Amino acid sequence: MKLIALLLFVTMLLSIWRLPALAPVLGVLFLFISLAISVSSIRKKHKDAENAYRKITKDILILLFTFLLVIALGGMAGMYANQYVTHRFGVIVGIFSAIIASFTVGYLVKWGMGRVAKY
Repeated sequence: MKLIALLLFVTMLLSIWRLPALAPVLGVLFLFISLAISVSSIRKKHKDAENAYRKITKDILILLFTFLLVIALGGMAGMYANQYVTHRFGVIVGIFSAIIASFTVGYLVKWGMGRVAKY
């Protein structure tokens, strides 16, 4: 599964480089493909468990909630980091700080949701 995700990421980067007008469509397409891969792996994980429907539903809802939190909080953190750093150090440093801030927030959300999902 990690190889498929890596291939999707590389394909998306190459397609954005070669066809920049299709970037939004390809982004949404790859987003839905990655969600479909995640849902299928959740279904395979709980295939033979008792109360499989309940466990599958719980894991899919946790996945979607985590995904929405990462997008919202990571985007806001990246936006604020870019806004404050760009005025002082320049555009390039602002972009890198936004990327670092959004990935850090995404990791913290993933870590926190992992701790919440255990209970």
